[in-house]
Amino acid sequence: MYHLTLVSRHANQLTPNTKRENLAQLDVYDYDALIKAMKGQDIVFSALSRVILMNLLD
Repeated sequence: MYHLTLVSRHANQLTPNTKRENLAQLDVYDYDALIKAMKGQDIVFSALSRVILMNLLD
């Protein structure tokens, strides 16, 4: 079974299933915080908008 780390600017509004989910509240424009949140993860799924992704890739 996989354990998920859910990243959101408003993590306090989420209700995780504590048996399989952790929450991380951060700003997606904070590159160092994103790298730290992704470290050690087997899978990274992004639901960021296209605008945010394009800005991160520039």
